[in-house]
Amino acid sequence: ASTVALKTFWSLAAYPGTIFTPLFVFLFALTLSQNDKWLNKNNIVLLLLPGLVIFTAALTNQWHGLLWPSIKIDPESNIAVYEHGPIFYLLVLYAYILSSLGVFFIFRARNKYPSTYRTQIWILTFSAAIPFLSNLIYVFNLSPLPGVDWTLFGFGLSGFFLAVGFLFFNLFSMTPIAHNLLIE
Repeated sequence: ASTVALKTFWSLAAYPGTIFTPLFVFLFALTLSQNDKWLNKNNIVLLLLPGLVIFTAALTNQWHGLLWPSIKIDPESNIAVYEHGPIFYLLVLYAYILSSLGVFFIFRARNKYPSTYRTQIWILTFSAAIPFLSNLIYVFNLSPLPGVDWTLFGFGLSGFFLAVGFLFFNLFSMTPIAHNLLIE
Protein backbone atom coordinates (compact mmCIF):
# COMPACT_ATOMS: atom_id res chain seq x y z
CA ALA A 1 0.00 0.00 0.00
CA SER A 2 1.41 3.36 -0.96
CA THR A 3 -1.27 5.77 0.27
CA VAL A 4 -2.46 6.68 3.76
CA ALA A 5 -5.97 5.50 2.84
CA LEU A 6 -4.75 2.04 1.80
CA LYS A 7 -2.43 1.71 4.79
CA THR A 8 -5.33 2.68 7.06
CA PHE A 9 -7.58 0.12 5.34
CA TRP A 10 -5.06 -2.69 5.90
CA SER A 11 -4.44 -1.59 9.49
CA LEU A 12 -8.18 -1.77 10.13
CA ALA A 13 -8.35 -5.18 8.45
CA ALA A 14 -5.69 -6.43 10.87
CA TYR A 15 -7.16 -4.79 13.97
CA PRO A 16 -9.55 -7.59 14.99
CA GLY A 17 -6.52 -9.87 15.28
CA THR A 18 -4.50 -7.15 17.00
CA ILE A 19 -7.25 -6.52 19.53
CA PHE A 20 -8.56 -9.99 20.24
CA THR A 21 -5.48 -12.23 20.05
CA PRO A 22 -4.39 -11.29 23.60
CA LEU A 23 -7.90 -12.14 24.81
CA PHE A 24 -7.84 -15.54 23.08
CA VAL A 25 -4.38 -16.27 24.51
CA PHE A 26 -5.72 -15.39 27.95
CA LEU A 27 -8.80 -17.62 27.54
CA PHE A 28 -6.63 -20.48 26.26
CA ALA A 29 -4.26 -20.00 29.22
CA LEU A 30 -7.14 -20.14 31.70
CA THR A 31 -8.31 -23.40 30.17
CA LEU A 32 -4.83 -24.91 29.98
CA SER A 33 -4.08 -24.01 33.60
CA GLN A 34 -7.44 -25.46 34.67
CA ASN A 35 -8.75 -22.09 35.82
CA ASP A 36 -11.68 -22.23 33.46
CA LYS A 37 -14.16 -21.80 36.29
CA TRP A 38 -13.86 -18.08 35.44
CA LEU A 39 -15.03 -18.73 31.89
CA ASN A 40 -18.71 -17.92 31.89
CA LYS A 41 -20.76 -15.78 29.52
CA ASN A 42 -20.72 -12.70 31.74
CA ASN A 43 -16.95 -12.69 32.21
CA ILE A 44 -16.27 -13.32 28.54
CA VAL A 45 -18.60 -10.46 27.54
CA LEU A 46 -16.84 -8.17 30.04
CA LEU A 47 -13.48 -9.15 28.57
CA LEU A 48 -14.75 -8.54 25.03
CA LEU A 49 -16.19 -5.08 25.72
CA PRO A 50 -12.94 -3.07 25.81
CA GLY A 51 -11.86 -4.68 22.54
CA LEU A 52 -15.18 -3.88 20.89
CA VAL A 53 -14.94 -0.25 22.04
CA ILE A 54 -11.38 -0.03 20.71
CA PHE A 55 -12.38 -1.58 17.38
CA THR A 56 -15.30 0.83 17.06
CA ALA A 57 -12.89 3.70 17.75
CA ALA A 58 -10.55 2.35 15.06
CA LEU A 59 -13.38 2.18 12.51
CA THR A 60 -14.44 5.76 13.30
CA ASN A 61 -10.94 7.21 13.74
CA GLN A 62 -11.27 9.55 10.74
CA TRP A 63 -13.88 11.56 12.71
CA HIS A 64 -12.09 11.87 16.05
CA GLY A 65 -8.42 10.87 15.64
CA LEU A 66 -8.30 9.26 19.10
CA LEU A 67 -6.49 6.15 17.85
CA TRP A 68 -4.26 7.65 15.15
CA PRO A 69 -4.21 11.48 15.22
CA SER A 70 -2.01 11.42 12.12
CA ILE A 71 -0.42 8.94 9.76
CA LYS A 72 2.56 9.93 7.65
CA ILE A 73 4.33 7.87 5.02
CA ASP A 74 8.10 8.01 4.88
CA PRO A 75 8.72 8.68 1.16
CA GLU A 76 12.04 6.79 1.16
CA SER A 77 10.85 3.55 2.78
CA ASN A 78 7.07 3.71 2.17
CA ILE A 79 6.63 2.85 5.86
CA ALA A 80 3.64 4.47 7.56
CA VAL A 81 4.46 6.18 10.83
CA TYR A 82 1.38 6.33 13.03
CA GLU A 83 1.04 8.97 15.70
CA HIS A 84 -0.70 7.34 18.65
CA GLY A 85 -3.63 8.77 20.53
CA PRO A 86 -5.28 7.79 23.84
CA ILE A 87 -7.26 4.89 22.35
CA PHE A 88 -4.01 3.30 21.19
CA TYR A 89 -2.68 3.39 24.74
CA LEU A 90 -5.96 1.94 26.01
CA LEU A 91 -5.40 -0.93 23.54
CA VAL A 92 -1.82 -1.35 24.78
CA LEU A 93 -3.02 -1.50 28.39
CA TYR A 94 -5.82 -3.99 27.53
CA ALA A 95 -3.52 -6.19 25.43
CA TYR A 96 -0.60 -6.11 27.87
CA ILE A 97 -2.75 -7.03 30.86
CA LEU A 98 -4.34 -9.96 29.00
CA SER A 99 -1.04 -11.05 27.43
CA SER A 100 0.83 -10.90 30.73
CA LEU A 101 -1.88 -12.86 32.51
CA GLY A 102 -1.99 -15.35 29.63
CA VAL A 103 1.76 -15.96 29.76
CA PHE A 104 1.58 -16.19 33.57
CA PHE A 105 -1.21 -18.80 33.51
CA ILE A 106 0.48 -20.83 30.77
CA PHE A 107 3.75 -20.80 32.72
CA ARG A 108 1.90 -21.71 35.91
CA ALA A 109 0.24 -24.66 34.18
CA ARG A 110 3.57 -26.50 34.24
CA ASN A 111 2.78 -27.48 37.84
CA LYS A 112 -0.58 -29.00 36.90
CA TYR A 113 0.73 -31.55 34.42
CA PRO A 114 3.22 -34.41 34.76
CA SER A 115 6.86 -33.47 34.18
CA THR A 116 6.83 -35.23 30.80
CA TYR A 117 4.71 -32.33 29.48
CA ARG A 118 6.93 -29.52 30.77
CA THR A 119 8.60 -29.08 27.36
CA GLN A 120 5.19 -28.47 25.83
CA ILE A 121 4.38 -25.88 28.50
CA TRP A 122 7.73 -24.14 27.92
CA ILE A 123 7.03 -24.01 24.17
CA LEU A 124 3.58 -22.53 24.81
CA THR A 125 4.95 -20.01 27.31
CA PHE A 126 7.71 -18.92 24.96
CA SER A 127 5.36 -18.80 21.96
CA ALA A 128 2.84 -16.66 23.84
CA ALA A 129 5.54 -14.28 25.07
CA ILE A 130 7.29 -13.62 21.73
CA PRO A 131 4.57 -11.43 20.11
CA PHE A 132 4.12 -9.57 23.39
CA LEU A 133 7.85 -8.87 23.66
CA SER A 134 8.19 -7.91 20.00
CA ASN A 135 5.32 -5.47 20.41
CA LEU A 136 7.24 -3.73 23.19
CA ILE A 137 9.83 -2.76 20.57
CA TYR A 138 7.13 -0.96 18.56
CA VAL A 139 5.23 0.65 21.43
CA PHE A 140 8.33 2.04 23.13
CA ASN A 141 9.95 3.17 19.84
CA LEU A 142 12.96 0.87 20.24
CA SER A 143 12.97 -0.12 16.58
CA PRO A 144 15.90 0.83 14.37
CA LEU A 145 13.28 1.38 11.64
CA PRO A 146 10.72 3.98 12.77
CA GLY A 147 7.16 2.87 12.09
CA VAL A 148 7.95 -0.84 11.69
CA ASP A 149 5.74 -2.90 13.98
CA TRP A 150 7.76 -5.98 14.93
CA THR A 151 4.69 -7.72 16.37
CA LEU A 152 3.94 -9.39 13.03
CA PHE A 153 7.45 -10.88 12.99
CA GLY A 154 6.91 -11.97 16.60
CA PHE A 155 3.75 -13.83 15.58
CA GLY A 156 5.64 -15.48 12.72
CA LEU A 157 8.38 -16.62 15.08
CA SER A 158 5.76 -17.76 17.57
CA GLY A 159 4.04 -19.77 14.85
CA PHE A 160 7.36 -21.38 13.96
CA PHE A 161 7.91 -22.51 17.57
CA LEU A 162 4.32 -23.77 17.81
CA ALA A 163 4.84 -25.76 14.60
CA VAL A 164 8.05 -27.27 16.01
CA GLY A 165 6.16 -28.12 19.19
CA PHE A 166 3.33 -29.65 17.22
CA LEU A 167 5.59 -31.68 14.93
CA PHE A 168 8.22 -32.86 17.42
CA PHE A 169 6.78 -32.54 20.93
CA ASN A 170 3.11 -33.60 20.55
CA LEU A 171 1.91 -30.10 21.32
CA PHE A 172 -1.88 -29.95 21.58
CA SER A 173 -2.04 -33.67 22.17
CA MET A 174 -5.06 -34.64 24.23
CA THR A 175 -2.91 -36.91 26.40
CA PRO A 176 -2.14 -34.41 29.23
CA ILE A 177 -5.79 -33.40 29.55
CA ALA A 178 -6.98 -37.00 29.38
CA HIS A 179 -4.33 -38.03 31.93
CA ASN A 180 -5.47 -35.39 34.41
CA LEU A 181 -9.15 -36.21 33.95
CA LEU A 182 -8.49 -39.90 34.40
CA ILE A 183 -6.47 -39.34 37.59
CA GLU A 184 -9.11 -36.98 38.99
